[in-house]
Amino acid sequence: MDKIILKDKTEIEVKQMTSIGSVTVDLQNVAALQELKDRLSSDNLSEVQTTNADGIVVGNYEGMVLQEVWTVKWTDAGIETVFGLREKTEIEKLREEFAEAQAVQDGAISDLGTAVSEIAEGGTV
Repeated sequence: MDKIILKDKTEIEVKQMTSIGSVTVDLQNVAALQELKDRLSSDNLSEVQTTNADGIVVGNYEGMVLQEVWTVKWTDAGIETVFGLREKTEIEKLREEFAEAQAVQDGAISDLGTAVSEIAEGGTV
């Protein structure tokens, strides 16, 4: 059976995968569906690998995101769900870089504010 392997080494058994953008998975119940959704986190999708039924790696991906549209179908055996992954757009990548840079800048401003407050109170830095 084909598999998707996430960054945290979670292995998702795939019923059918026409592409990384269309993945069909059979699940036992709603709890398993929620667990799958939780596993497909932003951090876990930063590194994704796909393997075929023989365990041979057929794809390596970085910076993936979960597409918003899911198909969920109840079957006699449980739940069949179809979801897709895609690469982040350039705008999404730039937005993340900006957020990281802003966090560094916010920390530096906070440190500077603390130092100025200590100086103003007559202390030393």
